[in-house]
Amino acid sequence: MNCEICGRKITNPIKIEIDNSILNVCRDCSRFGTIVIEKK
Repeated sequence: MNCEICGRKITNPIKIEIDNSILNVCRDCSRFGTIVIEKK
């Protein structure tokens, strides 16, 4: 999987919210949004 912001290959994506959109990003790019915690 690739980071949806920078394109870097990632194995454990972090889900963040930016402007009501959910993105799978790398750790470095996760600072650009709010981390989303999924309830199971």
